[in-house]
Amino acid sequence: MSYRLPVILMAGALSACSGFGDLKASRSASACEQDSVMDGSTWCALAFGQSTDLNFPSTILPEKVGVNNVWLEGRQTPLRPGEAASIASAVTLESRGGKLANTHDGLTFYYTRIPTDRNFRLEADITVEQFGPEVIVKGAKAATNGQESAGLMVRDVIGQPRREPLEPGYEEFPAASNIVANAVLQTVKNNEERFALRTVYRDGVEYPWGNTGAIVPKADFIGADAGLKAPATFRMSLERTDDGFVVGYADVDGKNARTMKVAGANANIVQVIDSRYQYVGLYAARNARISARNIRLSLSEAKTVDAPRFVPKAESLRLEVASPARNVGADYLVQARASRDGKLAIRQDGKPIATDLAVKAGDIISQPTRLTADNTRFELVFASADGGSSTATQQVARATVADATKLFVAPEGVATANGTERSPLDINTALELLAPGGTLTVLPGKYPATTLSIAVSGSEKARKTLLVRPGAVFAGKVALDANYWNIKGIEVSGAQFRISGSHNVIENALTYGNEDTGLQISALPKERALWPSHNLVLNSTSHSNRDRSAINADGFAAKLGVGDGNVFRGCLSYDNADDGWDLFNKIEDGANGVVTIENSYAWNNGANGFKLGGEGQPVAHTIRNSVAFNNSLDGFTDNFNPGALTVSNNVSFNNTRFNYIFRPSPYGGPETQGSFSGNLSLRSDYKDTYDDEVVGVIGKGNAFIDGRASAVMAQDFVSVQVPAMIGRKADGSPDPAGFLQRR
Repeated sequence: MSYRLPVILMAGALSACSGFGDLKASRSASACEQDSVMDGSTWCALAFGQSTDLNFPSTILPEKVGVNNVWLEGRQTPLRPGEAASIASAVTLESRGGKLANTHDGLTFYYTRIPTDRNFRLEADITVEQFGPEVIVKGAKAATNGQESAGLMVRDVIGQPRREPLEPGYEEFPAASNIVANAVLQTVKNNEERFALRTVYRDGVEYPWGNTGAIVPKADFIGADAGLKAPATFRMSLERTDDGFVVGYADVDGKNARTMKVAGANANIVQVIDSRYQYVGLYAARNARISARNIRLSLSEAKTVDAPRFVPKAESLRLEVASPARNVGADYLVQARASRDGKLAIRQDGKPIATDLAVKAGDIISQPTRLTADNTRFELVFASADGGSSTATQQVARATVADATKLFVAPEGVATANGTERSPLDINTALELLAPGGTLTVLPGKYPATTLSIAVSGSEKARKTLLVRPGAVFAGKVALDANYWNIKGIEVSGAQFRISGSHNVIENALTYGNEDTGLQISALPKERALWPSHNLVLNSTSHSNRDRSAINADGFAAKLGVGDGNVFRGCLSYDNADDGWDLFNKIEDGANGVVTIENSYAWNNGANGFKLGGEGQPVAHTIRNSVAFNNSLDGFTDNFNPGALTVSNNVSFNNTRFNYIFRPSPYGGPETQGSFSGNLSLRSDYKDTYDDEVVGVIGKGNAFIDGRASAVMAQDFVSVQVPAMIGRKADGSPDPAGFLQRR
């Protein structure tokens, strides 16, 4: 099967080697995917997608972890992926892992492939034998999480078969598709006793790794008030017509029959990713076991209505003022940014001072002017290139301090001070009054939560500086929403330092003791053009961040809406509950921008050292000259990022699971994945450890672990003795004092 691959997934791929993990079996080997077999007579079993591996034990009986299989009646062993079967036999599906999520799936699927020029009707007597968690927690069954499901489904693409045999530590990629289902679902969360039948469809998926903007409407068909609970038997049907889909339900004796059209689901939504075929069958996901008898599939010629394809809702138009409401002196810089390209006009007290200023989405535009009164009103009118418009106003008042280019703040500072070291301001007043190009010095003491809003931004030609003296500590959240700041020496204790602005340089920052990630680059506005971009985090440290569940607090993160050009250089991350670095990417957001990590160290973290992605989104991140050691999971991991990563000149040592794990992409060959050169992997003891799993473009100078051995040994390094701490040189860069440095 071929997919459309975006440029970002294919960039830089010239040659390939499979590394040390066997590539999954080609889907062409499946009996259900031969072009000569498309009449619905040949059926196959398949487990695919996230959480269908051994690494999803949550709410699952220990002996059932990894069970995601299909059995024919009378057969003790499950069907193998690609093995031919038929619907003449009764069948049982059990899926302890997997999920039916909003953007992607992990399923056990018993299916047949038919052309999209055929309509179908699939029906079967379904017995829901078990549904929901069976694990006992504090004397009661564990709560459901709403991702349990089973029933009948049609998809426009299926995922790659999960790796067989199952391997501890190996996790599967997400699998996205447009779908329509007659689904057994929980309707009362945390109550596994009752379930309902609901219609579910997913529309707007363009790629098998998912994308932003897709929708998943659900509607009750047979509600929870019908009293259905396992075990229960009834007849279900799913039918594709020329203009849509119809679901059906009846008692096994044919009584209480009813049908319902799936409102909003056009017949052509299952021919988007792969326009030639549709995959029809029975499925189960997450703590669901069903059996099916009297399965029938009938086909007919389709004259599919060419209904309009789903168009995701456009991002809202946002215009933001990026200049303050108070100003010292007559010279003033009017600044703004917008989420789309267009033209900007500015009026000052009703008089035009700029017209048709060209605006590039996300960039700050600056217009100098002079204030001629104590209070001035600005009106900004933006016309986007696509016909939208937005207006913003800014009222600016004149203020007075000793020198707006050199301000001082202290915990006891007040708004009426003159801003000198002897008469310091409070920090919020000083942020507003600091002139473009000026320096704000933070004197020793304890400071509360502080926000540098977009309105206090510097400019490309006149950056602002926040200089934090030793002994000054921020004990509340610091939010950098502004652009063009240099922040030096900031210390944040027990709270997060969040960066949502762009073009900032953060140097010698220290964050620790937060109940979430210590320093995180993450979007505040939802509009993609306004995501944080081109920030440099330099020679900074984040440690000992721990949330109550000990599963979320990272040292550093660039996730959940990140633009291009963000860089971490010379940073240290250790003793955090979760990852050292987390570049997680939600499907709902779409692919993040490229992040670069270099000359950095991650150790003693509760999960991974460097986690380079998430949820199958292809992003070509770069990591080089960095070291991961003694992390509780993996040293360097793709975390389901199939993009063209650049991984070079790194060292991974004594991580509990994999030192390096970069899985085979289910969406393309090794040539579409990362490039690897000069990476070293070693352990103190190779007994009962994992070999590295590296798939991509394998260059020169790598020494990965294969067969419980590596081409590099302890004597190849100045030292492999873990130091008490990674120090820093006079210039602030890391100083490992020979640890894991090649001789």
